Amino acid sequence: MKSARQSIEFTYNFYASNDGQLFINEFIISLQRLILFQLLAILQIQFSSNEGPKNKLKKFLFIIQQRCPVFLDRETMLAYKYFRNRKDTPILNKINRDITQKDLWNKVNNLAWDLTSVRIMERMFTVREKGDYMIPFFLSADKNLRDFIKSFPTKAVIMDRLSEGVLSIPAIDTKAYLKQEGCGNVISSFFSPEKQQERFAKINRNPYISSNMIIKEYKSLCSILKKN
Repeated sequence: MKSARQSIEFTYNFYASNDGQLFINEFIISLQRLILFQLLAILQIQFSSNEGPKNKLKKFLFIIQQRCPVFLDRETMLAYKYFRNRKDTPILNKINRDITQKDLWNKVNNLAWDLTSVRIMERMFTVREKGDYMIPFFLSADKNLRDFIKSFPTKAVIMDRLSEGVLSIPAIDTKAYLKQEGCGNVISSFFSPEKQQERFAKINRNPYISSNMIIKEYKSLCSILKKN
């Protein structure tokens, strides 16, 4: 009974309390919109160009630099592998040229939530009750999602107990991997001090992805698919 009561209290505090609602709006929904925006950008690039993976990655990083200045290791690796060979990213293979607009939105939006769930688990490490740490997990019947998570394992999670910030350290060094793939100049340019300062300034001015930005990217993707 004690465990059940603690579970109920935690669930209420997480979903229904003022702090819980603030966390959902400022972290979870904002993060999902960020990932959704980047997925729409990935798909636009893939379906609008026959260029090689290096040039497609360059276009993707340009979009991040100009309109969505948050670099996500996992999603960037997903983008590059998708550009290189679609067979390497079955999680994105549900999106095809003949998809209807309704199915397109549902699948991309749901995929963004799937990818968000991984980062929510990492964030949940900061939840502390009577034990020292909480070990979060979730169950999924989606094989492609499970394979995606296994493809990008996490080596460590660094927590700041004061701010409750979380920094996930991937087991695969994204920069080193992309350099090995021949994208060294692209990734080096993106992480130059000047471009990093530019991204930080944009984040400080406006760290959120608006609904209008999402709608604009979605309509652009629909237009690209319709032309093809």
